[in-house]
Amino acid sequence: MDNKPLSIYPFFLIVLVLSLINPSSGPFGHPIFELVPLAAPLLGTLRYMIAGTSRIYSFHVWDRRAGGIVLIFLALMIISIFRSNSFLFSTVSILRQVLPTVFLFTFVVYFVNRAFSEGKAFEEVANRIIYTTLIFLSIFAIMHVLAYLAFPNFGSTYGEGKLFSMFKINLRKRDFPLIGEAHPNALGIVIGGTFSTLLYGFLSMKNAPRWGRITMMAGIASSGFIILAADSRGTFLNAALIPSIIYGLRRLSMLRLSLVIVIALPVLQFLMLFLLSQYGDSDLLKNFSRGDNDLATGNSRAFIYKACADDLADFKEQHIFGYGQYGPYAAGVSRYYIDNFGAGEKLSKERKLLSSISHNSVFQVIFDAGYVGAFFFLATLFVLMKRILHLYREGLTAILAFLHFFLYFAFSGITESALGTYNFTYWLVFILFVGLTLMLAGNYRRVVLYPPKSYATTEDAYPALSH
Repeated sequence: MDNKPLSIYPFFLIVLVLSLINPSSGPFGHPIFELVPLAAPLLGTLRYMIAGTSRIYSFHVWDRRAGGIVLIFLALMIISIFRSNSFLFSTVSILRQVLPTVFLFTFVVYFVNRAFSEGKAFEEVANRIIYTTLIFLSIFAIMHVLAYLAFPNFGSTYGEGKLFSMFKINLRKRDFPLIGEAHPNALGIVIGGTFSTLLYGFLSMKNAPRWGRITMMAGIASSGFIILAADSRGTFLNAALIPSIIYGLRRLSMLRLSLVIVIALPVLQFLMLFLLSQYGDSDLLKNFSRGDNDLATGNSRAFIYKACADDLADFKEQHIFGYGQYGPYAAGVSRYYIDNFGAGEKLSKERKLLSSISHNSVFQVIFDAGYVGAFFFLATLFVLMKRILHLYREGLTAILAFLHFFLYFAFSGITESALGTYNFTYWLVFILFVGLTLMLAGNYRRVVLYPPKSYATTEDAYPALSH
């Protein structure tokens, strides 16, 4: 790898930091911060367009088959956000969620094509893009840890952390400043994917500059701290499980089995509940339990999944395209599992809405965007992971870091609603990886598989450069 792999990419890093670290409701809170994740990717895209090279960086260099599936999925999700059943969101607040999604995706498309416009070898440019992404993830984790340590009294506390107590460390679970007053696992679940991705990236990119490897090591350590501080057993398990699964599949030359996991995703929550009901009382798992029947019911998720499954068993017309965001609330399903928690009469209307989330990505996308949305969600994961495996077989070993993220995203969706704006930071990180994977695959087809015979120079391949 080039000794200065980030020399042409500082702008990319800056835009990502501004787009994905948003302390608008934290200790630095100010309304102006709400505009940052909207303005940063928009200005990033305009920078390339104003440069007079918009033909190069636009969507004409792209994997059209996979791109069509991805665009349909994103359109369905955006429509579900506009159809939101939340009485807490105004039109302006909905636009503040939709527009950053669109602008970040567009910025990634333009940036990747800009990187390849220099006419260098595909593997060199792709490795630079992957490496820069890993550096961003490291900075992302480090900044959250620094803010956490700098503001020890910020936000709410939730009692002693179960995961830290296993290591004989007494640390109370509390909010993370740079993600606002959201539940700690709103950040923890994102960082679980960061940990898995960085771990493989660090091990695979051994020729990276020393400072970059040190940054990645700090990012891995920071991610591990956040996972423990967020105190989510699911995040902790997935962050450890995904690298182990992919390592095992690599050793057995069976990485394509990861695609089977995506196909099986709609039923994995039931497999999880079955295993917990059988082994939740074991001595090992008791160390993770917070009370009686806690693990046996998947922290009460069994009630949620049963209510969702019972409703879907009685087919309704709305199941085709969904009810819009907060679909379980609109369908009336959430009242069954809220009542099972014994809090149905105690919660305010606002709290009932926010508690209606199904804690499962497949159920949530079905109620929000219907069976059609669920199909395109699974298809998006499938085609992107398939493209990653193809690039890996062609010698781009570092791309397997992206497989770690997508497989983690799929697994985290077994117990959490990882799609849409329920966890907006996680959603934007997902959009980042979707855009990067799609455009790396598209540029591989253009540069390696199907280079037009008439392309004698970079200017021929990218005509706008000659203007």
